[in-house]
Amino acid sequence: MVHPLMPVFIEEFDVSVSLSSLTLSLTVAGMISGLMINGFLSDRKGRTIFIKLSLIGTVIPFLIIPSVQSFSILLLLRFIQGFLLSGLLVAGLAYIGEEVAPRGLGFATALYIASNAIGGMFGRFLTGYLVDMYPWQMTFYLWAAIGTVIFFLILFALPNSRYFETIEVPV
Repeated sequence: MVHPLMPVFIEEFDVSVSLSSLTLSLTVAGMISGLMINGFLSDRKGRTIFIKLSLIGTVIPFLIIPSVQSFSILLLLRFIQGFLLSGLLVAGLAYIGEEVAPRGLGFATALYIASNAIGGMFGRFLTGYLVDMYPWQMTFYLWAAIGTVIFFLILFALPNSRYFETIEVPV
């Protein structure tokens, strides 16, 4: 969702194009580093808790970022957001693999991946549209509201894992 905001960040924070692009790049870096750690932890603690914690953890920076005055803090929060989001990615895919019947697994996985792609495209589109009419901070509050709704839907609608087994690492 920050892609269309990069020119706004250049003006708002008086940063270069390359620094502005870090709002996306550091989020991806956070996701990459988080994939290994959160994947390891979700193998030990369970999928549903990581899905829920990742969702709420991803929403919190959306609420904080609009009030920061420092571009460095904004970048740090985006990195943290990417790290936390990775827990949803790894736990969600593992949850599908464990909980969906084998005959529907391919479709469920394809739907999960397609939804991520559509979400990325929709995020750019909606943010780009809104930033023309409202201050950039409003887009973060909107995504926080959307994330909060999704969190509560998942909190109450996601079935508990039936087939999760803790993976033990031999010492």
